[in-house]
Amino acid sequence: MINVNSATFWDEQYKNSKDVWNLNNSVPVFVQLLEEEKFLHPSKLLIPGSGKGYELIDAAKRGYDVTGIDFSAEANNFAKNLASEEGLKIEVLNEDLFELGKNHSEEFDYIFEYVTICAVLPDRRMDLLRNINSALKQGGKFISLLFPIDKRDGGPPFSIDMFDFFKMAKEVFSPVYFSRKINSIKPRRNNEVLFIFKKGENG
Repeated sequence: MINVNSATFWDEQYKNSKDVWNLNNSVPVFVQLLEEEKFLHPSKLLIPGSGKGYELIDAAKRGYDVTGIDFSAEANNFAKNLASEEGLKIEVLNEDLFELGKNHSEEFDYIFEYVTICAVLPDRRMDLLRNINSALKQGGKFISLLFPIDKRDGGPPFSIDMFDFFKMAKEVFSPVYFSRKINSIKPRRNNEVLFIFKKGENG
């Protein structure tokens, strides 16, 4: 039985080069968001499930105050070394994402996730969304590049029904933007969508 709640499980994926979700680069949609500064502007940014840290590096290069949180110490060490090689300052924390609300209450202007929601058990998604909401400042934005939206069995990654996800997210956020016309890498084309939400006064 796969235990996705175990840090050991994720460490083993990185140690044994089984991190097949890793692109060894920032995901193109995130880079585009940084470059256009339409929804993202240099400020305090959190990337939960930050993995090897490529998105952290690209954001730090553009002046963001970045924090990455990951369950895997193996991935976090890789990200720290990458930042050191680039001469960049980033914060990388080995923490449980389900403690975000307690450890980082209203701390961040933006939170960006990719292949993180699909990595947790489906019955814990609402709890994760509530923690993400709690870690955002009022008026802050939660950006989710949702993947995979197919009907695959098993996981991780666990398939996500984008309509169910939208319904859950609306319980704690206000919708801002949605698009399927995004710059996906070829193997994931038509299998991911971009959602942007805002933490409102009632969030």
